[in-house]
Amino acid sequence: MKRFLQRLFVFSIVVFLILRVLDIALPYYWGNPGIATKIEFLEEKQDAYNLFFMGSSRVYRQIDPEIFDAHTDSIHSFNLAYRATFNPETYYLLEHFIKRKATQPTYIMIELQNFIPIADKNLGTIEASYYLNYPQLKLAIQDSIQGKSVREIWQNDFTKNYLKAYWNNIWNVGQLKEITAAHPGKGERTKKALGAAKNGFRPLDADIKTSKGLCKRLERLHANSDNYQGKSTYLAALNEYKKYQNRACSKTHLEYIQQIIKKAEGQNYHLIFLLPPKKPELLPLFTQIDENHKINMCDPVDFPHLYETKYWFDEKHLNEYGAALFSRYLVDKFEHTRYPF
Repeated sequence: MKRFLQRLFVFSIVVFLILRVLDIALPYYWGNPGIATKIEFLEEKQDAYNLFFMGSSRVYRQIDPEIFDAHTDSIHSFNLAYRATFNPETYYLLEHFIKRKATQPTYIMIELQNFIPIADKNLGTIEASYYLNYPQLKLAIQDSIQGKSVREIWQNDFTKNYLKAYWNNIWNVGQLKEITAAHPGKGERTKKALGAAKNGFRPLDADIKTSKGLCKRLERLHANSDNYQGKSTYLAALNEYKKYQNRACSKTHLEYIQQIIKKAEGQNYHLIFLLPPKKPELLPLFTQIDENHKINMCDPVDFPHLYETKYWFDEKHLNEYGAALFSRYLVDKFEHTRYPF
């Protein structure tokens, strides 16, 4: 029995080392088809851009570089965001992206996000685990356990699911087939992620003809006639915004942001954390970020039109007209804020 266990231990170590070699050979973005498409598109063109947008569908579906660039004299931007790309994956992608030092002073406007729980149904997916190295695991769990007792931590599915996803990643559970194909230019890619103008932007409206789910989301938004009352929608958003002012923020998350800002500066990047519409719960963290590294597009007082239902596709995303309006407001605020560079 003892000999069997010894052999099993040695076998496990060998398998583990082989898996690590496979991981090293993979491009860092391999588990996210949309991001993979965009990064590989940029390989020969990255130096031509001096502003990148990063984040989830709130950026991918809502910021049009064509509109943004048309109202600036010196910016050439690219939308590097993609759907369902949340923290800590977004930070993982950012850290790898800035390893390549920019040849010119370059902005990265990144969506401010919370650390998102991993749902039970997603635990077995590559997208839920491929990015989860130890530093990202530690960051997400430390952020989630602040102020909680040991009992609360163990009863919380957030910690359990992140540990399960981390285990799946280090042992490549359910990943081997995709790993063998996931080399640059190969594996699953999503060409439509580049958008019609090949600038990384694609509004939700562009996918409505091929998705019944999107049709239902649009119908739900407009099902309630109260949604058409712009004033009531605006007041609700304003009350929600005020509710989160002057609250305490996550020290773990804030410290990480301060660190990544410095790391990016060393690589010739200037980070700007974007607070998008309908995300007032992030205000406590946002207010603590240095003024030179943030931009607030969430305040209903400053942007009342962004809370009119006619500009929304569903409860979380602007439609193509709202995206155009948002992009214009964003570039105006960017131009009127004295950011370095």
